[in-house]
Amino acid sequence: MNKVYRYIVAALSSAALCACVKVVDAPVPNERPDRPEGPAIVDGVFEVTRMAMTNANVNWIDGCEALVSDGIQETPATYVSEGSKGLKTVLKGELSSKADLFYIAYPASGCKSLADGFATFEIPAEQTAGPQGESLCLPATAFTALPKANAVNNAAAIVLNIPADNIRSLKVSTANGEQITGTIDVDIYAKEVSVKESVSSSVTVKPSGENFQPGTVTIAVVPATVSGGFKVEAESSDGQVSTSWFRGEYELEVARALVLGEVNRPLAEEVAFEARAEGQTSSTLTVSWSPSNYSDAAADVAIPYSFALYKDAACQDLHVQFYTPASLSNWEKRHPKFIFTGLEPNTSYWFKAVREDYSAETLQTSNVLELKTLESKVVADATSGNEGDIILSEDFSELLWFGDGVGQAMGYINVPAFRDAILTTNPGPALGEANDESRVTFTSYGNESRLYSKMAAAVSGTRLAKWGQINEGSSNLVCLRPGYLKLGAESRIGTIVTPELNSLQEGKYSDLEVTFKAARYESDPLEARVVAVSGEMDESNTIASPAYGKSYRFKINEQAGWNEYTLVIKSVQKGQRIAIGMDREANGSTAGAKQMRMYIDDVTIKVVQVNDNPELTEPELSAKARFTDATIKWNPVTGAEGYKISLNGAQVATQTETSYYMTDLDMNTDYTLKVEAYDRTQSAVSEVKFKTKNVRQVKLTESCRKASFEWDALEADYPPLDQNGNKRLYQMEVYTDAECANCVISCYSYNGYASTNTTFANSSWLGKSGGANLKYNTRITVGGLQPATNYWFRVRSLEHVKITHHSTGGDKEMSNPAGTSEWSTPIAFTTPVRHVENGDDVVAFCSFDDLCVHADYGNACPGITPGIGNRGGVAEAWNNGANYWTGNYCTYELAITGHETKTWGFANDCSSYVNGVAKPIERKLYIGNKYSGDMDGWYVDQVARPAMGAILLDANNAFVATPALNSALLSEEGRDCVLTFRYMGISNNPENYNQHLAIRVYDSSSYRDVKTIDLAKPYLEGSAAKNSDFTQLFDWNYASIELNIKKGESVMILNQTGSGASRIVIDEFKIVTK
Repeated sequence: MNKVYRYIVAALSSAALCACVKVVDAPVPNERPDRPEGPAIVDGVFEVTRMAMTNANVNWIDGCEALVSDGIQETPATYVSEGSKGLKTVLKGELSSKADLFYIAYPASGCKSLADGFATFEIPAEQTAGPQGESLCLPATAFTALPKANAVNNAAAIVLNIPADNIRSLKVSTANGEQITGTIDVDIYAKEVSVKESVSSSVTVKPSGENFQPGTVTIAVVPATVSGGFKVEAESSDGQVSTSWFRGEYELEVARALVLGEVNRPLAEEVAFEARAEGQTSSTLTVSWSPSNYSDAAADVAIPYSFALYKDAACQDLHVQFYTPASLSNWEKRHPKFIFTGLEPNTSYWFKAVREDYSAETLQTSNVLELKTLESKVVADATSGNEGDIILSEDFSELLWFGDGVGQAMGYINVPAFRDAILTTNPGPALGEANDESRVTFTSYGNESRLYSKMAAAVSGTRLAKWGQINEGSSNLVCLRPGYLKLGAESRIGTIVTPELNSLQEGKYSDLEVTFKAARYESDPLEARVVAVSGEMDESNTIASPAYGKSYRFKINEQAGWNEYTLVIKSVQKGQRIAIGMDREANGSTAGAKQMRMYIDDVTIKVVQVNDNPELTEPELSAKARFTDATIKWNPVTGAEGYKISLNGAQVATQTETSYYMTDLDMNTDYTLKVEAYDRTQSAVSEVKFKTKNVRQVKLTESCRKASFEWDALEADYPPLDQNGNKRLYQMEVYTDAECANCVISCYSYNGYASTNTTFANSSWLGKSGGANLKYNTRITVGGLQPATNYWFRVRSLEHVKITHHSTGGDKEMSNPAGTSEWSTPIAFTTPVRHVENGDDVVAFCSFDDLCVHADYGNACPGITPGIGNRGGVAEAWNNGANYWTGNYCTYELAITGHETKTWGFANDCSSYVNGVAKPIERKLYIGNKYSGDMDGWYVDQVARPAMGAILLDANNAFVATPALNSALLSEEGRDCVLTFRYMGISNNPENYNQHLAIRVYDSSSYRDVKTIDLAKPYLEGSAAKNSDFTQLFDWNYASIELNIKKGESVMILNQTGSGASRIVIDEFKIVTK
């Protein structure tokens, strides 16, 4: 059913009818007026005003013909325009004297029929424009009973701007083939237009003179919806042709003009810059070009381009063309370089790039560059596996999209098939003209996507549907690149796996020559491997539980670019697959710890020998050592009857299993283990060296009620570990006996929060590298110990534990992929005696030993804290040596301090300060209860926090202050003294570091400033530290300050932070007389 278009006629027509001298019946809706009869013919004149069409030129010109139907004459009369001025003209011709209602149709040449108030018009594919670009083919109709009429426009219009006076023709085509010429039916009375027949998707317009004049040209078209935009070709008088594209979705509406804009000037081409061939495969060609002669990349990428491959040297038979705008970011500030994909193998193409600048006198282009793809030797369905047969050969030519990481060339992917980072259908390669950003997404050379998940539509129905992947602790780590693959992502290894090799001989053992190309990924490690595998492949093309054969290792060339590698894989059986990927074992790193990626292409597998019996290969050993236990594993050796195991030269077992577990090993000790695979006639042996982990006491900063320990992290050998250092689960215990029977502290690496981070995760308070937080060492401080007491410490990893979150009451589950290890050998230690200063000159001393919760800044590590929301009652149990806390512990990192508002149960609110005087500083707490320990009587700010053996001033104006000093060494008149203490600045904002310490002395009503200390930047990098790259030093600084103190006064240390988040740790406070 044809679409009917209604249009609105101004009220002027009906007004004119009402003013008619000859009375006629008013039109009745849905009825035709009566027609009088009689043949008398007289001269007729109509003054016709055409309705304006915004932005279009529909003006009259003299000499145009229109048809007038009077309902009396058998055929419409032809009228000719004269005296035309703008939208007004006079039409002259003959009419019936008995007619009293007239229908006018313009132009006569395009009107195929006019009768009974209906007209049919042709919108031709060949049109002529008037002298000023007027449309001479756009239909207009009117009905009137007067000598005056108002004509309405019955078609749509396209308006183009002509920039020069040498253009002799314009051709407008729809990009997606929608038809814009044909015939329309017009119901003049009902004001309706319908498309009767669509004919052509293009229209050509020529001027009435030799060339168009600069300005606009109006072109008549049928009503339509155009989804992809328009192509406009402008031809000059000397035969040059320019192309302009106007992309988008457009509605061509009756009586409305669509203004597309200015067309490009037709210019002669000039070869002005160089294009270079950069690479080729069986399905891709890579080309670069540079108007600056490769001297100025910034200038090159600032230019808009069209560039294309042609099938002929004359560049007439187009294969594919792309358009890129100026300053396209996907060029990555490099000279333009692009990879064409989906090409036919062993085929010649011709490349040309055009600088899309039509303001010059010539159109600058590159040289025409002849290129040829390589021959393809794909073998996907081999039927035999005899010696010499190639049973598989894959060039990955079915992969078309994204950037070329090896060649560092920009690529593309089609839209709308690729939306929201997912390919919904396989659109094939881009083809045809003007593939710009509305049709493709240009992708930088670093862009890619996951082959078997987000790009699964590219795999379905292709050869790669039978290939698979093995993923390390994640999913879909094999990534699509144009004509090849990238293996690995997210600091984890992705391995590509061939289809099952079912053409190998049944019951035989085949030696296979595996040849492929590989390339290094940036600065990633170089060690990779090829291995035969077995296992079921799931619907996502993943082999989740592969059985590995022997690994055949190779090293990728450290230089960028493709290199060919060949390895012989022994004793492969029918149905096995070949897997290629990076080698975690050889690189000695943890999954998630660092990137391990590579590129691969052109895999070929050839049978070089078929054997009746397998050749025994050396067992491929992997050792996982912990504190006092270790596990040795190996892949089954094809044909082996069993394995003999020797430790440090002594045979310890003979077995058929492929793992061996050892306990009661010494910590921090080197071992050598050998495994010998054997059958009745042969054997193969290999060995592995390993060293057990160590536990040691840390004594950077000691005090009498805490002890610090560090151990070698176990998870380094047990993937997966995520990038943030999570899944580091350990259990730590302290005993009062060497037999580890009387446990006084048992805790887990649990930070007290309900987040996924465990204690040994990461923190900006340690520092940053490349914007990423540094991770904690596996080091812990235990507090609440008794001075001068013997203890024993031990640690183990745990596979899983569930802990109740101390504030919310919810369960927190943690795990360690290292599993549960044996306990480390207990480490004996003795806490120091309590540090006291009671010399004859000592006015005041505090070592803060009884603050033994939270993090340990002096040893740069987390510390334990009883895990409870209400701390007041815990302090008593904590402070009583005979009554150790028996609940859960949190192990607090450096970042966790903010919710300890009352110095962990030791402090109370107070409304007065020294000698009962009202508060001189708004925030204050008084340490004065039975849990106060060596801080009894001191004052602290509300954001002064306890730390292990120290006090932490956690914000601007946070302070710690002595009690009123009433030592007999002081007098009312004052005495000269020396204050000493050590301090440590802490900040995770080095670029805004501005920190000071102020020393004040308070009396009963006021204070006086004694000294201000400017803290140096506390970073390994010093003043060069940046917010994205810095390392916290955790070094003590020592202060010695002379001051005069009167009896009853108090001494305060105040944090004065200028900006940023900065903390100050204070310890070993002492005042002596001078």
